Amino acid sequence: MNGKEIVLSTLDFKKTPRLPATIFGGGVWTYNYYGEEPEKLVKNAARMAERQTEMADIMESDIVYVGSGLNNCLPAALGAPITYRKVGAPDVEPIVRSITDLEKLDLSKIDTDPVLNNIREATRIVSKNVGKKYVVTTTTWGPFILAGQLCGIEQLMRAIFKDKNFVKAVCEFTTEMVLRFYKPLMDDDTIQMVSMADSLSSASLISRKQFEEMGLPPLKAIFSNLKSRGIKSLLHMCGEMSDRLDLVSIAGASCVSLDAMVDMKKAKEGFRGRCSLAGNVSSTAVLGEKDSIAVRDATLKCIAIAAPGGGYVPMPACDLPHQVPLENIRTFLKTSREYRA
Repeated sequence: MNGKEIVLSTLDFKKTPRLPATIFGGGVWTYNYYGEEPEKLVKNAARMAERQTEMADIMESDIVYVGSGLNNCLPAALGAPITYRKVGAPDVEPIVRSITDLEKLDLSKIDTDPVLNNIREATRIVSKNVGKKYVVTTTTWGPFILAGQLCGIEQLMRAIFKDKNFVKAVCEFTTEMVLRFYKPLMDDDTIQMVSMADSLSSASLISRKQFEEMGLPPLKAIFSNLKSRGIKSLLHMCGEMSDRLDLVSIAGASCVSLDAMVDMKKAKEGFRGRCSLAGNVSSTAVLGEKDSIAVRDATLKCIAIAAPGGGYVPMPACDLPHQVPLENIRTFLKTSREYRA
């Protein structure tokens, strides 16, 4: 079995000859490695694809995330002002203050926006290049964090207490944004898995009850749609999630990737085979700051807890900061590939 087959089989809790071995994201890291500026890459699909293809074979990560780090290009397509940095992900400014503002937004721009179409085209090229041996996908925000990007996180947090109908309306809209972004790539069979990240659903920002009421329903809607199309899904959850692992496990994702602060033993128990599990070797404290021996030890420790029983994808706890040494990434992936129970 090759890496792609191993990932897809693991998501179905099938036995594989080895564990999957994959990073999460890695777009900003890759652009920085090659000295590429994101603002220029989004205008050149062929160049983006070239860099992602080269790095795919350097790392040998079983999942390749084309356009990672460019999630804010989705709200930018609807008019959110975007600011690119030479290193790092771009920032966007909020544009929705009311239902009236929301109703003025034109979802059809997601179909025609040149930047989004370049990301899609780069994904198609990378899929043609390496899609037989790796899972090739592209990334976006989950609906709740996307709502925060459109409205401003502070306004969204206030609205959770003062105007729940507004929050629900925005999340319904962002659910459609996500599905519309992926639709062309699903229609032409470029991707067999989508990758979403959510950094607003952690215990440090909203309560378990608030997540259940407002964060979980849009996730369920998206994953139900994907499942009906036969598309796998990876959901990355940033932050502490220990009080809502049971809720996260029923969101409908094929796999949930957890941050470094989550206890993997507790997560394994909380998921109970409802969906596969990924994470949570720290991208900063371990991959970014330790030597290769410490990286290997931390990886093996995590695997020993999460791998028994199947359905586990070794993965860093979050996206790769640009300062992580390539040697540490390779050590993490090699350790995962070579692990045998």
